[in-house]
Amino acid sequence: MKKIKKYIFAVITFIVTVSIHANTLVLQGGSVLKGKILKSEAKGVLIQVLFQQKPLSISFENIEKINFDKASDMPKDFLKSVSADLIELPPKKKKKELDSRWAYSAEIDLSGETGNSEKESLSGAITALKENKEFRLENYLYYFYSKENRQKDDDQFKAYSDYSHKFSERDDYFIKLQYETDRIDDLDYRLTLSSGYGYSFIKEDSHFLLGRIGANVTHEKYIDQSPDTSPGLFLGGKHRYDYKDLWSIRTNVEFIPELQSGTKFIMNHETFLDIPLDSNDKWKLRIGVKNDYESETPDDVDHLDTEYFFQACSELEVNFK
Repeated sequence: MKKIKKYIFAVITFIVTVSIHANTLVLQGGSVLKGKILKSEAKGVLIQVLFQQKPLSISFENIEKINFDKASDMPKDFLKSVSADLIELPPKKKKKELDSRWAYSAEIDLSGETGNSEKESLSGAITALKENKEFRLENYLYYFYSKENRQKDDDQFKAYSDYSHKFSERDDYFIKLQYETDRIDDLDYRLTLSSGYGYSFIKEDSHFLLGRIGANVTHEKYIDQSPDTSPGLFLGGKHRYDYKDLWSIRTNVEFIPELQSGTKFIMNHETFLDIPLDSNDKWKLRIGVKNDYESETPDDVDHLDTEYFFQACSELEVNFK
């Protein structure tokens, strides 16, 4: 009984081995032997074939071709006694050529009002995006300035770099670094670093839904206050839906709760609609809304900032060789 068990175990082990390391001898006349090539001999090759107790010795004169699935399957010193003309290896895999294309988009919004009151506002953003099968890198700059009756009532700047590395079709890990200021809300600066795991629930050409979860560290300073550093969590999501070539809608949401206090959090939301203005999709009309909410702010600062925008956008793709 023990011998039978050992034999069965040996057969199973060999089947698994052969399935991983399947070498092939193509014989004169077209016959094929599959198994594991053990070594080369003076006049031939020794191969272990499935369901054969003993290895078979095949002379060189009967062999037309020796195929290896991988170069590493070839026994040591095999080429010393075997002609290279008989050996066939799989073609070397070409190194992955990553797409070197950067896609740029620029947005600008200029408005004014006269009469009972005088209002002026200017906002703009530049995005640089690079994406291929392995990673996605997005760099973003944004500025918004406005004044009413010659008094400045908005002065915001934001910049971030968002990198994600894809380790499967739907899974990735990400790291995002963001810097922002808001002079009207007395925010001298805020620096946030977020990192974690992302999963694409929907990944189609015209429909995309991404969820993110991770850790976050925020370092910020309000005017006339001491700097503060706090760890937190990061929860986020991105959604995009394209309807043919007629329009596209996108939503980005981030929720960052602080761990130390348990009550302080920041929430950012943006939704916009893109409508192409030309057949090449290089110019777009962008209509949307942004919401930035902070649960704890200085006494004279509102918790919620809301911006509505109506912008013209231009996109450009550049190749760097």
